[in-house]
Amino acid sequence: MNGDEYEDYYETEVAESMVQEEAEKAFFASLDEQLNKVNQFYRNKEEEYMQRGEEIKFQLQRLMTMKKVLELHQGCENGINDILISSQEGTHKS
Repeated sequence: MNGDEYEDYYETEVAESMVQEEAEKAFFASLDEQLNKVNQFYRNKEEEYMQRGEEIKFQLQRLMTMKKVLELHQGCENGINDILISSQEGTHKS
């Protein structure tokens, strides 16, 4: 695996005096690889959730717009009904 696959690629810097054998170096390399996999997994999940959040935000905005249009439409209908009722009352009184 190369460092280009991850934005923040971790590689443990171990002093030569601390690591005596190749097995120890391989162990730390394996730990780094696993850490990078976990970081990439959560980075991907974060990206997915951010995208989903934007989709939900867009849907909410559309619903709010539709609600306003519906309220305006209902207001117009109520206004027309009021006009019709008042005009009918006016014709009955005459």
